[in-house]
Amino acid sequence: MMVDMIRKVCDIADLPVRFSGSDAIIETRNTVWRFDYTVRPTKVKSYEHSEATPEAEKLVQSPAEAIVYIIQSRNKEATSH
Repeated sequence: MMVDMIRKVCDIADLPVRFSGSDAIIETRNTVWRFDYTVRPTKVKSYEHSEATPEAEKLVQSPAEAIVYIIQSRNKEATSH
């Protein structure tokens, strides 16, 4: 059920999403975002496409808050390049 909600929201926001175990993985232009959608609070981890270790982490209270954070970051990413 949570997977369906995340998929629908990502479709609306034009964010490509895939799932691996309990992680949702979203890719934007320069960043891969990953968060565990089964626990609350959870950490959103961001990776440069070429890196294996997280560049940054942000604690959020829900999957919805994680997606909002990713959308805001994506918008900043798009305007900074």
